[in-house]
Amino acid sequence: MHWPFAMAAFRPKLHPVPVKTIKQQDIKALRCVRQRMVEYRTALACQIRGLAGECGVNFSTGIKLLRSQLPASVEDGDNGLSFVMRGLLLQMERELKALDKEIKAIEQEIHHLCKQPPRYQLLQGIPGFGPIVAAAFVSEVGDGQQFSNGRQLAAWCCLVPKQHSAGGKTRLSSITKAGNKQLRVLLLHGASARR
Repeated sequence: MHWPFAMAAFRPKLHPVPVKTIKQQDIKALRCVRQRMVEYRTALACQIRGLAGECGVNFSTGIKLLRSQLPASVEDGDNGLSFVMRGLLLQMERELKALDKEIKAIEQEIHHLCKQPPRYQLLQGIPGFGPIVAAAFVSEVGDGQQFSNGRQLAAWCCLVPKQHSAGGKTRLSSITKAGNKQLRVLLLHGASARR
């Protein structure tokens, strides 16, 4: 008998983890690739701002404003950008546009995959749950049958404080950083967008 199975046999109250369906795995894979692209796009935007800032050209905060201000700044002949810097900024602008297209294509594929399960449509009815948050929830939690109540689900998502109880006294500490970080971040962003 293998060691993990023997340990599970001695712990009857062990919380089982259901196997993810192929669709859940596909949605999660698409989300992971999208997340990597979004992080790279953010890094690229920061690099554009930094390089242009060293030449005295400043862009407003936010990727939408950067997209709108970058072409005009590259075309402006009086702003102090060198020929080499203009070429680099044009190349990085093309890269930014290509990333935008790829991210949009992945989001459409996620949305297409999630259209079929009715849980996805129900989740989008919750305030703060958009297509990405609903897709993350469906791909991570599934049908939620493994949780007996909402508190267990919240604890699994690391949205409730860590509990230290002894001798009839209950002490709650800060929220732990364990668990699914990406799902927790998406849920917190959805909740803050609701305000």
